[in-house]
Amino acid sequence: MRGMPSAAWFAALAFAFSTVVAEPGPDGEHLSPEELTNECERFEHGDPARAIDLALRAEAALVSEPDPAILHRALGCRAWALTSKGRTAEARALLEPMKGLSEQLLEPSDQVTALRRMAAIYHRIGDVSSTTDFLGRALRIAERHDLRTLRIGLLANMGVLHSEGGQHDLAKQYYYRALELWEPGDDPGQQLPIRYNLGLTYRGAGNLDSASEVLGGLIDSLEEPGMEVRLASLLLTLGIIEQQRGELDAAEAYFSRSAMLHEELANPSEYSSLLSSQAGLYLARGQVDQALERSEQALKMARKSDHQFTIRDALRIRSNALVAAGRHAEAIPLERERAELTEQYLRDQQRSRLNELEAELGVALRERELVALRRDRDLQRVELERQVQRQQIGMVLVIGFVVLVLGLVLWQRGHNRHLHRLSRTDLLTGLPNRRRMTEWLGQADKDGRITVMLLDLDHFKQINDNYGHDLGDRALIALAGCLRRFALEHAAQAGRWGGEEFLLLIRVSEADKAAKLAGVLLEQIAGVEIARASGPPLQFTASLGFSPLKSTKRHSGQELWEPALLIADQMMYRAKHAGRSRYCGAWPTSPDVALHPRRLEEQVRMGECRVLDGAVGG
Repeated sequence: MRGMPSAAWFAALAFAFSTVVAEPGPDGEHLSPEELTNECERFEHGDPARAIDLALRAEAALVSEPDPAILHRALGCRAWALTSKGRTAEARALLEPMKGLSEQLLEPSDQVTALRRMAAIYHRIGDVSSTTDFLGRALRIAERHDLRTLRIGLLANMGVLHSEGGQHDLAKQYYYRALELWEPGDDPGQQLPIRYNLGLTYRGAGNLDSASEVLGGLIDSLEEPGMEVRLASLLLTLGIIEQQRGELDAAEAYFSRSAMLHEELANPSEYSSLLSSQAGLYLARGQVDQALERSEQALKMARKSDHQFTIRDALRIRSNALVAAGRHAEAIPLERERAELTEQYLRDQQRSRLNELEAELGVALRERELVALRRDRDLQRVELERQVQRQQIGMVLVIGFVVLVLGLVLWQRGHNRHLHRLSRTDLLTGLPNRRRMTEWLGQADKDGRITVMLLDLDHFKQINDNYGHDLGDRALIALAGCLRRFALEHAAQAGRWGGEEFLLLIRVSEADKAAKLAGVLLEQIAGVEIARASGPPLQFTASLGFSPLKSTKRHSGQELWEPALLIADQMMYRAKHAGRSRYCGAWPTSPDVALHPRRLEEQVRMGECRVLDGAVGG
């Protein structure tokens, strides 16, 4: 719910870091290096292949008459265009000469522009640490020299980074700081990236209404010649937001307008993201045939872009469409390919970080040597100090290498544990998720003393509709805290099964005791209060169904625990139909009786099953 789809972030990056937009221009014949670079920057989004060619020609022209500022821009344009084509390794290789050129720039404004450009490329290839570092350097220089216009852009970039990291309140502070620096004489069009990303931040925070209002207000400003790339990105993002709001017709209209623009643009990565979003919309509507067609087009376009993130997203939506069509055998190899791409991405990130650490260590050593040489002019003292320094550096290198290797090993282990924990944890509530609960069910299915309790928050849709999704999320979090405390008190396992449903595995083998515990839990839930900005605090109730894990009859192909879960689910809905804020459980009247989910009512009538129910305070 809180994550942002890749298509929306694609649009965000195009706004956050671009400075020019492709528009018709000369063919580039007989142009100076600066003019070739200008042309490259005009086409780096709409026609990356053409931009790469222009950048190479500019670089070749600068061999005889080097200009650090123009050469830095040409390399930056080529690196950005390479990332648009999915060639991130080549783009990363260009960053090293760009760093050297940035150190040759004398004007503070040129230094800030160069650092910001490198931060944009690092962000594009997924290196958040380097992005933050280079933006921070640029912002400090801009503040020190009072470069107001550049500070506005840098504050907006910082907002994008914090929004991407889930720090939405801090991101909004950066955007509003940027807008406060605006002066009446400034170009209004330069506010567009800030307001665009402010809208995305509202979306990331779950405030979809505000996001739709802010972003929708930008459409008129972008319906100008030469703004097609940004308008296409904006329409794609608005379509995704409207789809999440449940306004499927509005989402389809935005996607259609974006598709018309993309047919004239050469950006396969973002076009693939649009097609994937359309396929997702068709799946939401149950139009499986249309979803299959769009997902197939999205995957073809993604492979054409050769961009890993785009391919992974297209594989996901294609697999979902195939599963919806019942073509599971075709979906399996796609899921396997997506898993392999994810694993390769993680390996590349680890390798990249190791290379950066080694480079930083080398720079630090060179700086120490230069400081020592400038401090001592006496050759004898310099030689003596260099000998001492060599010994110290040797020791530092040995110790540093050992620490580095040990740190990498510990980091790898911790990272793997973190990934394992994340894959089994519900991000909103912090409780174990469905995967982890399924593992516990499999481990507990031989224990005859386990009772399965399935719990559902009452009137959750009304809470969301009346008070907003933010309060709905807070209700889920509060309910999770109550379950966590109950589980600790009674040595139980609690987790989020999905949506507003939660699952408990509790060690109890007697029907009356299980019913008593169910009543205690519902009373604790009824006592939870959630403060609101105005009005009385919100209170809510839940309905609960339970069944013993053993003493159930399963069909061929079912897990041992599935019948118990189905019975608990039936009992939970029985409690809801009886008025909510109640519990209802099924229990065999004899150890020889096996409860059957499909024959439960018959078994009740025959006296083989006992139904225990009650209400809070009853």
